Amino acid sequence: MKNHIGTPVREGNFYPRPKLIDKILSTLKTEDKNNAHISLNAPRRVGKSSVMHYLVDNPQEGFIFVMLDISTVRSSEDFFKQMLAALYQHEDIKKHFGAIFSLLEKASKGSYVLKWGKLELGKKAQNKSQKDFFYEILEKLSKIEKKTGKQIVLMIDEFTEAINNILKEAGKDEAYKFLQEAKAIRKDKDTDIQFILTGSISLEVMVDKVGDTKLIKDLRKIDVPPFSKEEAIDMIMQIGEGERIPFTPELATQLLEKVKWYHPYYIKIVIQEILTLQQDEELTTINIQTIDIAIENIVKDQQHKDIKVLFDKLKGYLDEAEQGFIQKVLTFLAKEESASIDTILTLSEEMSISKAKRQNVLNSMVYDGFIYLEKSTNSYQYNSPIMRLWWQNCKHQYEN
Repeated sequence: MKNHIGTPVREGNFYPRPKLIDKILSTLKTEDKNNAHISLNAPRRVGKSSVMHYLVDNPQEGFIFVMLDISTVRSSEDFFKQMLAALYQHEDIKKHFGAIFSLLEKASKGSYVLKWGKLELGKKAQNKSQKDFFYEILEKLSKIEKKTGKQIVLMIDEFTEAINNILKEAGKDEAYKFLQEAKAIRKDKDTDIQFILTGSISLEVMVDKVGDTKLIKDLRKIDVPPFSKEEAIDMIMQIGEGERIPFTPELATQLLEKVKWYHPYYIKIVIQEILTLQQDEELTTINIQTIDIAIENIVKDQQHKDIKVLFDKLKGYLDEAEQGFIQKVLTFLAKEESASIDTILTLSEEMSISKAKRQNVLNSMVYDGFIYLEKSTNSYQYNSPIMRLWWQNCKHQYEN
């Protein structure tokens, strides 16, 4: 196993998550398919996209999994167009329904055209929209289960990024329309296609900004958890073997004690720094001091791309007041290590942050993996000392 950071991993570089995969499949197999659509939830970089790639790469009995990244979508029309392209280009679907696409092109007398292997609206489409086109095709594709015994599952990655794009560029009304139409597809009994939605921004946070969380109430939430200690140690040992880093189970355990949170992203960041030290210093062995030096290098590097990107992403969907409040909370937690709910309330009042905005920000920070609510003390804390120490050393670059 190689140490990949920040991009989805596939095949031998994907650490198996059998319990999670089983949970997804059992949810999809629910008899009432119109109420078996999934929202896959996890902090940024925890491996949601990798899980979906696994489902594509490892065909599951009774399913055809189609994956689509819609981070470039700027309108509902874009959304329908990209979904059609993804469905048409899937080999299993094309094999059974390629003839339907060709016949539809001929019968439409110019309304639809096959172009570069994609079926698109033609010049004679008149009043037809991508939405009309999508439903027309979808009703035909819905028969695929009867013909092949397989259920189509359309996995939409960066769904929340698309909502954010539309919200920023076209406004709240268009974002609301996009969410309405996405829900209508899920609830349409004639289409018989199931959906898995995910993204690098919290779905609940984005939908709350649009104004109606009822638009996602039909989704079944499945969380992608951090690794167990045993899984994390096993992954470290496998990466050590693949990258020729002489880890022992004892050293792997010590690394985890430093990271605290068994999130693959943070573990891999430390391993990457160990790899750099190993190459630069020509190390033949590693020990706890090597791990300490690696972590110190990370938390003192204010331009560390794998840490900085997590903070920079927040700017894309939070306004200035919300960003300022995040900085205040992170700075307080970096110094005090924990903050009660009452303390958070006081900090928000000092900045005249409304209750709605306060909760939105806290939800974003939890979803993005910065902090968590320790229920035993009812207080917020950093998930990992690495993030806390990095913010202590590098926060000045975000302060106004």
